[in-house]
Amino acid sequence: MTSPFQSLPNELLLNTFERLRHDDLAKLMRVCTAFHKLVEPLIWTKIEFHRPNFHEDFVCQELSEEEEAFERPYQQRDPAEALSPIPDDYVIMNIGVETRYNKKVIEFFQSLSTASTNGRFEHLANLIRWICLPIHGEGYLENQPDVWNTLAAFRNLEYLEVSAFWTRYDMPSLIRPSNRMSKLKTIKLRGNIPREFVRHVCQSANSITALQLGVLARQPEPFVSTRARSTLSPSALEELSNSAPPLACLTPSIISKFTSLTCLYLCRPTQAMEKEAGFDRDSENCCNGVENRILREWASVLRATKGTLAHITLDHRIIVAETRRDGMHQRKASNREYMERIRNGPGYSRFVKTVLPVLLEHADWPALKAIRILGFERSPQSGDHSDTVSIHVDRQLEERFPGVRVTSTLGRRMVCGHQYLFEEDD
Repeated sequence: MTSPFQSLPNELLLNTFERLRHDDLAKLMRVCTAFHKLVEPLIWTKIEFHRPNFHEDFVCQELSEEEEAFERPYQQRDPAEALSPIPDDYVIMNIGVETRYNKKVIEFFQSLSTASTNGRFEHLANLIRWICLPIHGEGYLENQPDVWNTLAAFRNLEYLEVSAFWTRYDMPSLIRPSNRMSKLKTIKLRGNIPREFVRHVCQSANSITALQLGVLARQPEPFVSTRARSTLSPSALEELSNSAPPLACLTPSIISKFTSLTCLYLCRPTQAMEKEAGFDRDSENCCNGVENRILREWASVLRATKGTLAHITLDHRIIVAETRRDGMHQRKASNREYMERIRNGPGYSRFVKTVLPVLLEHADWPALKAIRILGFERSPQSGDHSDTVSIHVDRQLEERFPGVRVTSTLGRRMVCGHQYLFEEDD
């Protein structure tokens, strides 16, 4: 006998189901065939696999409220999955909760692999409109999911957000699919993401309204010692850069097609001041080529999109090895202490030379409302510890754009080491 609940109109059922957590929807799919048919699009339309507060933990403190206000599909979680408070500055990410969500990501790709064998892959892939997930190396070696080719097949995707962490093995290379991801409006890519994948998702650049790029070149190891550097060739040294080199991905053809871009967030790791950060002076020349390439990309994107951009965020992340300690107190320096002491190194000078002139040149920016620069300028009370004299990028931008809201904030360092760590900002 059919229950009264099952006899309700589909419209009313869908209105009810849309208010449920995804975990509850997964259980509901198993009730009956009719429910499975109704719930499957709800399950597959929006995909998000990461622990609670994942994004809040990595974003700069100044942007935390904005991140918390962003409505994500899996915000309503079982209270039992809530994380305990973070106890100190550094927390090893490889904990039980992180591992559990990592397994969910692997299972997601495995389920799609299974679907490809029974002819359901295209059906499921076409349902996905919104996806946000971290890609960790742990667990991938034995399972070998084809991450990049699978993501590239989501032709109806409108929102794509990927945070790819360093891994010791090479994932399958992207085999350029025939389909174009022409419906994408928002792209957020961070970490070790293949250049070919970035270019593929940006093929239909004219539809993209929000772009966030912080792509890193994949390294054999996340941190290379001074002794190890001494054995490398000049070309290998240039690729190593400052232990987490930024990766320029966009071609002139792609950049010229960003005709609808309104929000731009560009992030790069950059070299600190050597005498404070422990970097060798000889490494500065190795960083020049890598940093200049990414800065030229920044300049090109800004120049090509000045007619449509409304919000610009430039995030300048100083690199530090995980073993770095404050020289005076022999303890791990906090993010605030480190950023106040180390900013305005060689990376600052290269930005001033390559990117700042594009922002200051006499050209119309008719839609521009806000510029945020993170990690560029010190607070007035911090003193001057650097070799590079500040030219006050923030003040120059305020003078250039009197009607635009310009904010300059502390920013956040990037910790590189043999374990993935993240920090709480002070």
